[in-house]
Amino acid sequence: DVLYLDPPYVVQGKSLYNVGATDDLPKTVRSLSKAWVSYDDHEVVREVFADRKIVEIYTKYTQRTDRENKTKHEVLIYPEGKE
Repeated sequence: DVLYLDPPYVVQGKSLYNVGATDDLPKTVRSLSKAWVSYDDHEVVREVFADRKIVEIYTKYTQRTDRENKTKHEVLIYPEGKE
């Protein structure tokens, strides 16, 4: 089983959603041993998940026509450990 989480962005979260990144998220993620998380690449995210393997990824907007050709730099946080 795998769980994929795509929480609100650290930087733009509150302007896009009713909530932004919370202090509870890292605790929740750690309680879910098979959770993969994608996040905006922000120093806060890297600090909070410093015990996890983090890989930079590039995603393309596909839902909105005004962003159809834009690519976003994010990070993918592995479920467990740094290996």
